[in-house]
Amino acid sequence: MIRRMKKARRALTVLELLLALMVTGLVGLGIASMLTMVSSSASADQDRRSVILRSHAAQVRLRSYVVPALCILQHDPNEGIAIWLHDERPRDNVNLTELRVIWWREAEQRLVVERVVFPDGWTDLMKEMADHPLPAGTNYFNAMTAQRGLGHTHSETLIDQLEGFEVIFNEASPSDATRIRFELTLRTDGGDTHESLLAMGMPNHRLPEH
Repeated sequence: MIRRMKKARRALTVLELLLALMVTGLVGLGIASMLTMVSSSASADQDRRSVILRSHAAQVRLRSYVVPALCILQHDPNEGIAIWLHDERPRDNVNLTELRVIWWREAEQRLVVERVVFPDGWTDLMKEMADHPLPAGTNYFNAMTAQRGLGHTHSETLIDQLEGFEVIFNEASPSDATRIRFELTLRTDGGDTHESLLAMGMPNHRLPEH
């Protein structure tokens, strides 16, 4: 009778067990690091795409006010720019409804455009009488603020998450400028910043006669 001898199973020693746990831990750490790198790369790519889209949107929105404008009426680095957008009342003067102010709200990190809008309940004659021309030497920022106090303005945000805003003109006087460059510092969702340079011209440039 032949007896089959069972092969003895050797139990793991404490050292082998520790080595196995260390290897498993290192593999897990490597996988976690790889996933973190992939996630960080994906997040960075998403931030870059977001900034590119926002920069393009900023250019489109600013161009819609600057390119058709007749001239820059006033500039204040801490306030923004006042624009004579059009001359719908052909008097060669700046009327209230022809004025646009692009406000730089640094504390809120955004650009806001504001215009005069008279109440819907007013007659055409009432609106025409209220839409008076602004004389030479007018502070256009104050003029818009005064209309806002009367409840006669409408505002909308052009750009948000904006940490820096600078305007550079091709002439010493903003009112003589025919080309403008905007230097924007956009903030990403991840907290990084991106510089965006936007240049545009004013082919319809002319000064009000006042």
